[in-house]
Amino acid sequence: MAEVGAGGGVDAAAAAELATASGAAGGGDSRAGVGAAEPGGGDERSDDADPVGGGGGSDAAGGGGGAADDSVAADAALASRSSTNTTAAAGGDADGAGGFVPPETIHAVKYLDFAGKKRQVLLQDENGACPLLAICNTLLLRGAITLPFDVDAVTSAQLIDRVASVMFDAAPTDPSMAAGWETHVAACCRVLPRLNAYLPVNVKFTGPDKFEYTPELDVFDMLRVELLHGWCVNPEKEPETAVALGTMSYNATQDFLAKADEDAEAKDKEAAAAAVAAPASDDPEEALAIAMSQEAATPHADPNVALVRVFLEKYRSQMTPFGRSLLKGRVAAGQLAVLFFNNHFSVVTRHGDGLYMLCTDLVLCRNEPVVAWQALDDGAAFVADDFSDLATAKAKRAAEEAARAEAIAIAREADEREAAAAGGGGGGGG
Repeated sequence: MAEVGAGGGVDAAAAAELATASGAAGGGDSRAGVGAAEPGGGDERSDDADPVGGGGGSDAAGGGGGAADDSVAADAALASRSSTNTTAAAGGDADGAGGFVPPETIHAVKYLDFAGKKRQVLLQDENGACPLLAICNTLLLRGAITLPFDVDAVTSAQLIDRVASVMFDAAPTDPSMAAGWETHVAACCRVLPRLNAYLPVNVKFTGPDKFEYTPELDVFDMLRVELLHGWCVNPEKEPETAVALGTMSYNATQDFLAKADEDAEAKDKEAAAAAVAAPASDDPEEALAIAMSQEAATPHADPNVALVRVFLEKYRSQMTPFGRSLLKGRVAAGQLAVLFFNNHFSVVTRHGDGLYMLCTDLVLCRNEPVVAWQALDDGAAFVADDFSDLATAKAKRAAEEAARAEAIAIAREADEREAAAAGGGGGGGG
């Protein structure tokens, strides 16, 4: 199959950065899990001042309580039905996998209509988080990058080249600012190859745009692509849990729970030792007094531990009803963003009152060519590129193909009649 050429290159400085960053491509570790940044020391990141280009969603993260907790089961169903699902690899390096560069991949190209225009999107045939794919699909749907319309596949190296070009092309015209811009772009070029499989993301539960800072997130900022999540606690319906979580990130909760488990184990050992060493008594009242004194001397477990543990387990798909409602208030109709959900990065948009994730699973899209989006709601239904249900889309496509076949047949018959007339008119004469 044809692959896209290497057009759209970057300047010499960018090429040097990309050559350095991509030197190890094709070898090394092949992991594709999502890592989380080291807790502590990282700055909180918020995209409030950097909306997705062409969108302008509300920065006030939409009011209203979320749907009823019954939709938690639907979230789990959606997670299991997602076109791609990965296993979290929590606890990655703060600078993004410590220089890890994933092997090069090839992505099939699919065509669909979006916002009234024919666009290209990229598919993947292996499970993986692939934040680079989500970034590129966002840029493709916006029209910020394009591929030749005679190709059906593109390599990750070619995608990296195009993304770098977008960043360099957006450089400010003021020379005093351009140098700083190129420095930032060069830093982004160093981490771009890692994004083909890995992004150290560490969410905070207080809002859909709250992440602990890592250098890889600068790529999103430079491209004006908004990164969001829906793993948000509802301070009105779950006030105790909200207090227990506070401003902790996901990684911080893991440290918090691990410390609690260690403390509980130590207390159990102390209690067992105390019970063995306690003097025996045949007097029931004295035995009761000894037991009560031991209980009083043992500190009770922190109630916040149970609250945090239940929250993480209940919403292990990384989406809460409240978080979904915040996303609906955040993403404007027709706006594009990248959503971290179920350990995967997907393009998300809003159509009407619903949120939809772009389907990029190669097998699914080949088996069901009309599939384009998946609803991020209780039904998790697949829809076509015009957001119609699949039955309607298939009927429409069948009618279009029938009309096209009829037009071709009519044109062929006309050509045959014309040829016959031309052939019959050449004789005669006596």
